[in-house]
Amino acid sequence: MAKYYDEFKPGYSYTYNKKKGVFIGHKTKKHHASTTDSDEPRVEKATSTYDVPKVKEFTKEIIADYSLEKYRWLKTDITVNIQDLTNEQQQIAKDAIEQIKNLKIVNLTITIKKANITIVQTEKDRTALANTHLEGTDDTYKNLNITETATIELYNPSLNRNAKGNYELKLNQVIIHELGHALGLEHTTNNETNIMNAVQHIDYNNLIDPTHVAIDQNYTNALAVIYQN
Repeated sequence: MAKYYDEFKPGYSYTYNKKKGVFIGHKTKKHHASTTDSDEPRVEKATSTYDVPKVKEFTKEIIADYSLEKYRWLKTDITVNIQDLTNEQQQIAKDAIEQIKNLKIVNLTITIKKANITIVQTEKDRTALANTHLEGTDDTYKNLNITETATIELYNPSLNRNAKGNYELKLNQVIIHELGHALGLEHTTNNETNIMNAVQHIDYNNLIDPTHVAIDQNYTNALAVIYQN
């Protein structure tokens, strides 16, 4: 109880009791602050255990070392729509998606509904084989932008010109490359055998078989450093 305001104790709220002519104190409950940074969104982390650093923040050095696009999805379950592709392209895309899924870092699921990533094909004639367009939210996480949607556009004339008689292998490489961009990977320039090399040399890639490229360790480590953190 308190008769005057200066007798109020911290940690108590007071109500005035007219009958007794005093203030009655009630101990207030403590509100525990969240242990996460309220300015950053909650993200899902991959359960994979690749040997990559624990990252408190994605610095310029880490982004450069791992050739990152500086983008990340909030979740590790990501949907992909391939309905616009031809039947042949859809089968090649399914194989490429399965190869990335088998890394067990992110879970790519094909859907016929509105998806996180949409792959389309076009008869536009470009010097590039394909292009990936990312749309971000206003949120960031550890200095990475949060991706909202991604669209991959395949340029059929250019793909056909550069297939060198093995269209299935070329498209497999291109889709894995472009999905790398959609997941947050940037071009590399230090190794011609890397799938994320800025200039894609199909002759230099390691192959699983005549129609599938092998995903290199740099690609895997870059995905892991993003999504394990």
